[in-house]
Amino acid sequence: MTITVNPATTPTFTQVPAICQGETISVLPTTSENGITGTWSPALDNSTTTEYTFTPDAGQCATIQTMTITVNPVDTLPTFTQVPAICEGETVSPLPTTSENGITGTWSPALDNSTTTEYTFTPDAGQCASTQTMTIVVNINTAPVISEVKTNGFDIEIITSETGDFSYSIDGRNFQYGNIFYGIRGGRYSITVRDNSGCGQDVLSHLHFVIPKFFTPNNDGFNDFFEIRGIQEFGNSEVNIFDRFGKLLKSYRNSPVVWDGTYLGNLLPTNDYWYQIIIDGEEFTGHFTLKR
Repeated sequence: MTITVNPATTPTFTQVPAICQGETISVLPTTSENGITGTWSPALDNSTTTEYTFTPDAGQCATIQTMTITVNPVDTLPTFTQVPAICEGETVSPLPTTSENGITGTWSPALDNSTTTEYTFTPDAGQCASTQTMTIVVNINTAPVISEVKTNGFDIEIITSETGDFSYSIDGRNFQYGNIFYGIRGGRYSITVRDNSGCGQDVLSHLHFVIPKFFTPNNDGFNDFFEIRGIQEFGNSEVNIFDRFGKLLKSYRNSPVVWDGTYLGNLLPTNDYWYQIIIDGEEFTGHFTLKR
């Protein structure tokens, strides 16, 4: 009797390439490339490197086979330069699809320039890189509107029609957080209010001159003259002083205004008097008091 011993066949399979932790592993084939059927164990695990064993079905004179599937940890974090805050409605440049350290991928959701949004970068498969997020801040437009500029003696007060995080300037270059500027000499000023988030500004030209509310011409060295400080700073100015009946008492053209309270050499009585100021075609009127 001859007993034939057939040589055992080794099942052959194409090696599964390494994956990144968490990626899907395709089901391993239950028939080898050389026709051996069988089963794999243990169950597929995409969280750690594992050796899997293929056990041929009985009666095939085949050996068991193993395959190790390498699972690489996800340890690369894509890096990007933070996009600075924008103003509502401004254009947002497309976010880069390749990170600064070479990771490719896609961003979601779509860019939105109307509201602050967090965007997620999802790396393409096979790079063992983690997701990354970036929040682009969209500042709501609160562009200031100058509603009034007041001259209070030597001071300039700037008033806006709404509140906000604003800075103020009287020359368009030097800004401060407060809206009152103290001790300012007469002249024409470029009043500027800007939103501190960079979302707009308002500019207004303002003629600033100091007009006393009263004067006391009693030769005591204090308030002896009605003097409009700063009027001489303007290239084209006219100032007229009237009594309560509209009689012209004194007139100045392109010169400092210093009135001693007299008319044709005579002392005028305590009373209210009126002024008319014309500067570069703009007219300003008001009254003041002479006290004796």
